[in-house]
Amino acid sequence: MKHYFIYILTCATNQKVYVGASQDPVRRLKEHRHAARHGVDRLLYRAMRKYGVDSFHLDIIYGSSNRTHIFEEMEPHFIRLHKSDSEGYNLTKGGDGGNTVELLNEEQRLQRANKISQKLKGRTFSDEHCQRISEAAKKRGFGGSTPGSMSEEGRRHISEAVKKHMTGRTVSKETREKLRRTHTGVTFNEERRRAISEAKKGKPAWNKGLPGHIPSTETRAKMSVAQTGKYRAPYARKPHSEETRQKMSAFAKGKPSPLRGRMFTEERRKKQSEAIRLWHRRKFTSE
Repeated sequence: MKHYFIYILTCATNQKVYVGASQDPVRRLKEHRHAARHGVDRLLYRAMRKYGVDSFHLDIIYGSSNRTHIFEEMEPHFIRLHKSDSEGYNLTKGGDGGNTVELLNEEQRLQRANKISQKLKGRTFSDEHCQRISEAAKKRGFGGSTPGSMSEEGRRHISEAVKKHMTGRTVSKETREKLRRTHTGVTFNEERRRAISEAKKGKPAWNKGLPGHIPSTETRAKMSVAQTGKYRAPYARKPHSEETRQKMSAFAKGKPSPLRGRMFTEERRKKQSEAIRLWHRRKFTSE
């Protein structure tokens, strides 16, 4: 027969308490300590990190084989008795397993999300703070795991779950505009660009082999119009420096032309010729 217990965690420094219910209070204490050491942001765990996990001692004060009696009646009773929801480390009045979000209705959840959003808006971190966050995340790894310890199977499961979550999902114009503003003007330093390049080497494009990844003729025409004069022949607007030209020359030496042996149709050659003539007319007109 299973038994369930009410336990109290008391802080030796300030005598504040936390009341909980569990089938195995000793194991639950270990879970609390593990969560505190791994940075879980809850009132009890912040106190454990502040005063030390060893400053909290465990006392089992009540037990029963009736689970409903323990969780729905006695846990709220002892929380009221010790005032641990107002003067201690309990976030609720009990009977909910410590889940403060599940008790909220849709409107309350939206209000909660808006409050958090407003509180974080405009918040900036110093370079030193960002560096500390980065170093802590590298040590902690994904989801609190040791960096590099996740198996390929685990990564695949996460990837499939994300794809499933995003498949068929549409993003509003407002969200797209926010994303555009967020990423406009973002530049990566040389180290970041090199890391991204190394990570992508040897991997196929994300849309390779997927149906519909080849743009239609209409889409290509729209892309051509959108890019005309924007990224076309950047060297025509800004000449390469002598050092860059030497690097390009050294890189190309001994390598065959990518167009060698390639045959173009008459229609293709005519389009290329017209494009070159148009470029020359624009160039000399602008000058």
